Amino acid sequence: MAVDSASSPVATPPSGPIPAVALENLERTYGDVVAVSGINLEIADGEFFSMLGPSGSGKTTTLRMIAGFELPTGGRVLLHGKDVTAVPPFDRDVNTVFQDYALFPHMTVGENIAYGLEIRKVPRPERDSRVAEAMRMVRLEGFETRRPAQLSGGQRQRVALARALVNRPRVLLLDEPLGALDAQTRLVLQGELLHAWEDHDMLVLHVTHDIEEALLLADRVVVMTGRPGRVREVIRVPVPRPRDLSSTGRSELVALIRRGPLILGQIDVDSDMIDPFTNAEEAEIRAIADALAVLL
Repeated sequence: MAVDSASSPVATPPSGPIPAVALENLERTYGDVVAVSGINLEIADGEFFSMLGPSGSGKTTTLRMIAGFELPTGGRVLLHGKDVTAVPPFDRDVNTVFQDYALFPHMTVGENIAYGLEIRKVPRPERDSRVAEAMRMVRLEGFETRRPAQLSGGQRQRVALARALVNRPRVLLLDEPLGALDAQTRLVLQGELLHAWEDHDMLVLHVTHDIEEALLLADRVVVMTGRPGRVREVIRVPVPRPRDLSSTGRSELVALIRRGPLILGQIDVDSDMIDPFTNAEEAEIRAIADALAVLL
């Protein structure tokens, strides 16, 4: 299990192309309250990146600044090397999925999904084709004419995800989209989210307070401190892909949690419930425990 060094506040992807998202000394204050302070992150194209932290750690505020719904008090937001700090949301190649769905109640499922394409004046044949593709991706075939009130919470969240995917964004922002769902629906949508990411060449930036969800989905996890929100650590998840929820027991994730029990705060490092650790393994566990202690 690899934990990026804490000696630098900058979380950087492997060297190479320009990062899809770069945050430079990002700050957001509300009067005397400092919500986010000194955020430095670089996230690569095609990466699945999770932001993890307690309530009030600035996860959603940071996401909203990337999307353009909040203006930073200080610092810069860059998308694929372009400074978009002052660029409005509709001019950024970004789509956001919120926890509260934000569907139009008077529109059908198909109309909700097609709305962004219609605004962009995408020709009707292409629009219909892309809507059908997005609906297949989230398993909503046959629901085109239903309205949001006729859907379950999980189905409404699928519509919200399809509405974002249909635009084929280079950056997809997810603000705890599964947080209000029951456990079974949440697991199913985690799998569908992974499949959607694997099928598209895009960066996914995912906000969550659920440690296990972050470890399941992400290539890297940034751990935020409590207010003011700062980058505490960036953890690389050493679980190979594909990560498929149909794999019995999610054995690779179970092994990760067994070797890093303090991530979930359930087992002490010296517990006899697990096999003895080597000195190196114990050092790694303690490093991760230190990185995630703010969450426990």
